[in-house]
Amino acid sequence: MKDKLWEVDFEGHKIKAINKVSLFPPRTSEALEIDGELVEHVKGSMYRMCSNISVNHTLSGKERNIEVRMAQKTGRLGTGCQIFIDGTLIGGDNAIRYPDPEKTQKKFEKGFIHHLLSTGLLHYGLPYACMMTVINLASMGHNSISIMMLLFIFYAVFFGSMMSYFSWQSIKGVVSTAHAKNTRDNSRT
Repeated sequence: MKDKLWEVDFEGHKIKAINKVSLFPPRTSEALEIDGELVEHVKGSMYRMCSNISVNHTLSGKERNIEVRMAQKTGRLGTGCQIFIDGTLIGGDNAIRYPDPEKTQKKFEKGFIHHLLSTGLLHYGLPYACMMTVINLASMGHNSISIMMLLFIFYAVFFGSMMSYFSWQSIKGVVSTAHAKNTRDNSRT
C-alpha cells in the first residue's frame, strides 16, 4: 500500500511524518524524518487504534520536543496525523481521535478488568449483541428464549472482550509514550 505522508516546514527544517501499512503481513509502522534523516521508526500492529512518536531533537541550535500523533480522522475514515513542537500544534490534520493522555492515564490505572467491564462490554459488546439478536430473530425465526439469551451473552462477551483488548493496546501505547516523555523531561531538569 502507498505510504501516507504529512510534511511541515519549521524554522527552515523539513519535518515529515510517515504512516506505512503492510497487508502481508498485516501491520502498521510510523516514522519521523527531520531534514531527510530518519529520527524514529516505530513498528506497530493492526491492533492499535492510535500511535505516538515523541523525541527530543536539536533544531536551529535549540533542543525541542517533537511529537507525532496518529489516529483515525475525526468524522471520517482514514488515518490522521498531528505534529507538535514543544506542545504546540504546527501541522497535520485539524482533528483526530487521539485520546487525552491524562484521561487515558486514569483509565490505565484502573486496570484492564475495569476497562473490559465499563467500556468493552457496555460500549462495544451490548450494542453488537443487540444487533446480532435482531438479525438472528429475523433470519432464524422464533427460537427458544434460552437459546436467544445464550447467543446474546456470547455476542456481548466475545465482541466486547475482543474490542477491549484492541482498545487496551492503544491505551498502553499512549501511557507508555507519556511515561517516556515525562522521564526525558525529568532527566533534563
